[in-house]
Amino acid sequence: MTAFSKWTHPATGQVRVYVNNLPMQGHAKIWIEQQALDSFGDELSVRVNSQTHNRSEAANLVNDVERALTAAAGRRVKTWEDLLTLINK
Repeated sequence: MTAFSKWTHPATGQVRVYVNNLPMQGHAKIWIEQQALDSFGDELSVRVNSQTHNRSEAANLVNDVERALTAAAGRRVKTWEDLLTLINK
């Protein structure tokens, strides 16, 4: 089961939501950040940091995060507020 955990940088106050337990994640660090609202009404950005995944595999992990969020929420999660509400349930 995919797990989401909120983390706040103690010095900068930057907030991230880390993603854990995705299939094929391995040792990759995956997190979601808030970004400026885009033309589709999205304000979430998924980031992948990995030494072992190539670009295609990293892109697949981003898609897996979006599918996991949709499955958990029952709909597409587009806003930072929706994400925080979901992980605080």
